[in-house]
Amino acid sequence: VWAGYAARKLSEKTKIPYVVTEHATLFQLHKNEISNVNNAVITKVFQKAAKVICVSRAFAKLLEDYTSNIEVIGNVVDCEQFQVKERDKEELRLLTVCYMEEEAQLYKKGMDILIKAWAKISAKYPQAKLIIGGGGKSLEKVVEWTRKYQITEKVEFLGALTRQQVVEQMQMCDCFVLPSRYETFGVVYIEAMACGKPVIAVANGGPDDFVHEFNGILIQPEQEEELVQALDKMITAIKKKDATYQPERIAAYVEEKFSYRAIAEQLENIFGIIYY
Repeated sequence: VWAGYAARKLSEKTKIPYVVTEHATLFQLHKNEISNVNNAVITKVFQKAAKVICVSRAFAKLLEDYTSNIEVIGNVVDCEQFQVKERDKEELRLLTVCYMEEEAQLYKKGMDILIKAWAKISAKYPQAKLIIGGGGKSLEKVVEWTRKYQITEKVEFLGALTRQQVVEQMQMCDCFVLPSRYETFGVVYIEAMACGKPVIAVANGGPDDFVHEFNGILIQPEQEEELVQALDKMITAIKKKDATYQPERIAAYVEEKFSYRAIAEQLENIFGIIYY
């Protein structure tokens, strides 16, 4: 709110147009809680902007109450860092990465659903392990769930990871899975895809734009049984070396759509139109 207000006022003073790039989950989770005062500021900021950019089509629909002058440009991934790397096959590894400082974050990322689903499917695949990366005060809650469902030996907790460690874990895994209840985009999915990995995600707004049959599986929100089926289907495909999920094709898609070059070209086009 304050940044948008400042940009609008500066634009009025200098006669230089401004662009809003909106990422806030506020509009997805708490839109009805925005005060009347803030809502009036937001409305004017959006309506006076030369262009409003957001990261997904679903997010754009949330902003249509404010303006129709919206362009969808996804998030960016560093394809020089996140890239396909061959590894020696050992156990089958399904990776998830989640910041777990607050229990609300566990709920948002669907960690409860993931652990329940893994408890149902893991016994069928003794060579498979769920790898959980991320730290925070609520990590112990997830550890408790694994004890409750008696799957402690089928889950490995990595704790907090550096950026480079995230890259390495994505390159080592066979699939990335995160059944988030809410995502305005979900950059962690395209980071995994840049490493050539298929993903399991939820059709909750963000992943709908970039998860397709050749690079992953989309399930409906809150559907534990659908996640069980998706895990079963994914593991079976990986074990059979199914040609559906080709690492090079998955990574090439991310390079084309979400690399620095791809996103920069889209932004350059918008700013160029505004300038000229």
